[in-house]
Parts: sequence; structure tokens; C-alpha cells
Amino acid sequence: MHKIIFSLLLLVSTTAFAEEWRQQKSEHFTIIYNAKQRQLATYYLSIAEKVYSELIPVFKEAPENTHLVLTDYFDYSNGAATVFPQPTVYLFPHLPDTNDSIENHSSWAYMLLKHEYTHILNMYPHNGGAKILHWIFGAWVKPNMFLPNWYLEGLAVERESDNSNRFGRLNSPYYQGLLRAYVLEGQLEKESIDRFASFDIPIFPYASRPYFLGSFYWQYLTKTYGEEIIYNLNESYSRRFPWIIEGPLQSETQKSYNLNAVDAEIYYSKKTEAEVNALQASAHNITNSLQGYFQRNFVLHPIKNEAIYITKDRTGKDDLRKITFSDSSNILKTVTDDVRLARSDKTVRAVWSPDGTKVLFDRLHTFEGKYEFLDLYTRNIERKKTEPVTKGKRARDAIY
Repeated sequence: MHKIIFSLLLLVSTTAFAEEWRQQKSEHFTIIYNAKQRQLATYYLSIAEKVYSELIPVFKEAPENTHLVLTDYFDYSNGAATVFPQPTVYLFPHLPDTNDSIENHSSWAYMLLKHEYTHILNMYPHNGGAKILHWIFGAWVKPNMFLPNWYLEGLAVERESDNSNRFGRLNSPYYQGLLRAYVLEGQLEKESIDRFASFDIPIFPYASRPYFLGSFYWQYLTKTYGEEIIYNLNESYSRRFPWIIEGPLQSETQKSYNLNAVDAEIYYSKKTEAEVNALQASAHNITNSLQGYFQRNFVLHPIKNEAIYITKDRTGKDDLRKITFSDSSNILKTVTDDVRLARSDKTVRAVWSPDGTKVLFDRLHTFEGKYEFLDLYTRNIERKKTEPVTKGKRARDAIY
């Protein structure tokens, strides 16, 4: 029955767009793709087998075949994985932006597949009594699907960043800088394991909490107890009733999740202290006066005491904003105005026109009711009017 459900879901996902679809197979994967993207599909299929060869020694158990669905209709850099009703990974091949937390990669296909296939190998096992129930009820019985979000996402980020390469979020200067700031502000010591999985706590790292805190927690576990802890916990949870999670870690480490979290906080505090002493950072924080968080793309006006920047609000939307300051020699300490020019799910870059009367920027929008593409827009500052420059061109990063 679950195979019929999977076939229907796949049919819906592939016929939602009036395109011709093909598939290719390798030893462990079947990739489904738009017929126009055969070369890209072949590349992703080869990378998937490489990722399989790297992850299987750690997880030791994998499905016979995993479906990969190559979906290039959205200008998002993302993916998704599920083992219900069949092991399936959805892949968005759009390259990450240079200001994104996931931009630290040598190959986007490799990093994306390593992250998402980790989810498959994490959630797939069903052993002991669960194997019998799985034989009766099918894909409904996958105990590891019900592990906390911080466990699932944290492990996937840790594997994408493992010690075999310099890439992945945990190896990025961006993530390392965020962690140092989190420690120095005294926030990490306030965390507990029950808060790691929350998407609703309205302070940094907001909805990224399972990824950010979960990945550093998993990094601590693998550095302290070795990579074998991944398999040992995975195998143990695959035999247990969902949501009862303390026992396996207690058996492996003789400590609870919360006690390990305390040890992890001490470890990262010492690490931060050593790094800060080495860096002796003298930079002055100029962002306290700005709105939102993750401010970027700060560009001064060519003539006036004004600037534009991009930031995220608490809902994760991107805001293009303009500030005015009264003293050009003391920027941002004398901000007199901070207004929104445009809002979008995603904006990559904004620049002033040479005469300073307009702002050229990109933002995500819906095209023909079924695509989400980046396109270019101009904002006339005096008239307060926004007009499109391109439509359905997937245009971004423009400059005059």
C-alpha cells in the first residue's frame, strides 16, 4: 500500500509542471529529472554514489534504493528527505548565495546530498520489534523518524562538515563567528537540551536553532566519543519506542543528554576563549543600531549621508532597508532614520544607482504561478515606487 501512496505523491510532484520527465539509475539510487537536465542529473547521480561510499561505513545500514528528485523550479538552495513512504530526497540545485550559511562548500551537489542522505540513513533503520511491525504496517514504522529535530538536523550538519574536508557549515568562518558571539554574550550557557529543537524561541538563532545548536552538540559528541557513537545510537533507537531517548546515550557515555550539553558548553567556552585571545579582535560592532538580524550588503550612498542594507526579520523574511545618519565621520552611532524599501522571501544584493536616486536589487517572486525565481527591481527613492526590470530571468547580483 505504501508503494502505491509513494507513486501517487511522485506523480503529483512531477506532473505539477508540464514538463517531460526521465529517470536514471545507479547501484543505490534512482534519479528523476526534467528531460532538459540530463547532464545535471548524471552529475548528481555520480555524486550520490560518492556520498554513499563515505557514509555507509558510519551508518552501516541503508535502503536498497533511494529516489532522488531533481527540482529546479525554485531559486532556493535547499533539499528535503523522507523515508515515508519510500526513501526519497528532493534536490534544489540552485547554488547558495555568498552571504548564506551554507555557502561554505566545494561542490553544492556534494554538500546537499551528504546532508540529505544522512537524514535517510539516520531515519531508515527498523530493527528488533520494529522490524516485525514494519513487515506488518510498512513505512509507518520507522522509530528514528521521531527523534528530535536537533538530533536529525544537527547530525546532518555534522556529517556535511566532517573532518575529511574543510567545508560544511561547522567549518565555515561564518558559523564559527556566530558561535563565538553566542558564547561571549553568555547565551550558550543558558541553553538546555529541551530548547535545542524549538523553532519558536524569539531570540537568536531563531528557527535555525536545531541546525546551529544541534550541529555543535553533535560535533562535541563525535569529537569526545568517536564517530562510532553515530551508529551505536542510531541502531539502538531503531529498536525502541519513539520519544524515549535518554537510555542509549546514557549507556554510551554514562551521562544524560543534559550533562553532555553542559560539558559541550564548557568545551566551546574554552575553545572560544583561546580563539579570541589569538585573534585579539579590535573591530567595533557597528550593527547595534540596525533592524533585524544577519545584516549584510551595507552600501553607502554616493553623495548623501545614507546607506542601504539587507537584513532578516524574525519571520525569516529579507528586508531591504535605507538608513540616514547625521554624521558621516561617526557612521551608525547617529542613525536618524531606518525605513523599509522592499520585502521578500529572499534578496541577495542591492546597489545604488550612480546618481543615488534609485536602488537596484533582486528579490524572489512567483513567476507564471508555479516558479519562484529571483528577478531584478528598481526602487525610486523620491517617488517611493518599485518597478520590475526583469521577469522570469532568474536574475540576481546586479551592479551598475
